[in-house]
Amino acid sequence: MSTPDLQTTFPPLLVVLASIGMVGPSGPQHCRAADKPAVTTTWAEGHPELLELFGHPFSPEGMRHRKNTFRSWPSKEHRAKLAASQPTLVLGPKNQLIAHCWSVIARSRDGGASWTSLGSPPRGLKTPAGSKLLNNSFDGCGITPRGTVLAHLTVQYNDGRPYTGYSDPSYHSDLYVTRSTNGGATWDTPVQLNRGPRENAGAHRCRFATLADGSVALAMGTWFQSDSGPLPRAEQIGQAFLWRSTDDGKTWRRDDRTMCRHGAEPDLL
Repeated sequence: MSTPDLQTTFPPLLVVLASIGMVGPSGPQHCRAADKPAVTTTWAEGHPELLELFGHPFSPEGMRHRKNTFRSWPSKEHRAKLAASQPTLVLGPKNQLIAHCWSVIARSRDGGASWTSLGSPPRGLKTPAGSKLLNNSFDGCGITPRGTVLAHLTVQYNDGRPYTGYSDPSYHSDLYVTRSTNGGATWDTPVQLNRGPRENAGAHRCRFATLADGSVALAMGTWFQSDSGPLPRAEQIGQAFLWRSTDDGKTWRRDDRTMCRHGAEPDLL
């Protein structure tokens, strides 16, 4: 694999947010977000009218429906060698754009017309002695109101057995955040966000968000394990929590309440 030209340009990124319905064993599930301690706002994730409108999007019928129904947006394409897969894109101070492009972070100061690389965040996340590394990934980026660049990383590992998801009591997924205050020249030591050995988090492609009070938030999927053996099937569910930082990304605190109790699509924030 050739090394990409770090000063080359690559395509402006178009980000479309969509809410996809999710139906569980007992019907549509719900996300929950606490407005106040005693007040909870709920919204459904299952919308049968969307299935009726859009059909199955990748079937021949669905593709014909999109072609006949939706008008393409005008766009201009710029080809380059930098790779991107499910990239995240954020708007920072002074209208600069920060994009997560596979293993590097790139920045644009001209509305996406041209881009330069800020390099790669550190990836050598630790795993316990005797464990087998399954994946070490860089999954999203952000930028704080002060211009600090953020990246979240995930390391996944188990005891060496074939990975079987929720039924593997040895599997772990640890979520880390690292930050750079000098445009990617150097990075702080990654800070682990998930609590304890039984809370797993990370590996979702999503961006950091700046909240109205100036704090920075990261929504992320989580799931929990029992102390011994696999979880009961009824408890094999993904959830989404919100982590917040009020000190420019140095330290993080997870909200006690879930933002989504049955499902983990954190990039819908």
